[in-house]
Amino acid sequence: MKLEGFTLDTGPRGIIGRSVVVHAAPDDYTSQPAGNSGARIACGVIRLRGGDTQPITAPK
Repeated sequence: MKLEGFTLDTGPRGIIGRSVVVHAAPDDYTSQPAGNSGARIACGVIRLRGGDTQPITAPK
């Protein structure tokens, strides 16, 4: 799977500090709120290594 439009920071398009929920079945893109995607089988928060939610800028 390839995802585009995301960044590894906490900005408007950033995914650091965001939650993720994995469902047992695909989303039907019709039903709300979970898209008839079945049971929640995993969840978590996207963090940087070490548990930090703040990105580290590499030195130039």
